[in-house]
Amino acid sequence: PHLRAVPDPAPLLRRSGGSATLHRVRVRLPDESGALARLAEAVASAGGNILGLSVHGQDSESVVDELVVGGATDRDLLAGAVRAA
Repeated sequence: PHLRAVPDPAPLLRRSGGSATLHRVRVRLPDESGALARLAEAVASAGGNILGLSVHGQDSESVVDELVVGGATDRDLLAGAVRAA
């Protein structure tokens, strides 16, 4: 599957200490059972928590999911986990 992470370049939220940031992630997934579950597992393995999800139909074989991810993860770790999923 084609996965691409596009973290938001400007953090939307910082807690004191700078340990939590929100990231916007867009991924193109195959329109098949289990694709979103694999993505959610990858986000969790990077220490992220999916706070919001929008699914946009792309074509008959794929969808584009846009997620808002929070938690104690940095964008490089998150992007690497999503790409490896």
